[in-house]
Amino acid sequence: LRAGLASASHVKEIRGRGLMIAVQLHEKTAHARAVEAFRRGVLIKDTHGHTLRVLPPLVIEDADLDAAIDVVIEAVAAKDVPDDPT
Repeated sequence: LRAGLASASHVKEIRGRGLMIAVQLHEKTAHARAVEAFRRGVLIKDTHGHTLRVLPPLVIEDADLDAAIDVVIEAVAAKDVPDDPT
């Protein structure tokens, strides 16, 4: 996930340990990006308008985790995402 988002200009910071990851964005687009990930089949939580929390189940299979990471990268890296209205 870190490597996949390293070049995303709107990502301010990626922090966490193990499967508990937070992606902090420069702008308040977290909700729209969480909705985009949900539309693609992955549930992530937006927090404070500019942070995404990624916390998959500890018993997730490697193939499912890889697929979820790809979806999160696509949703976070998407260019045409509106700012949150709040």
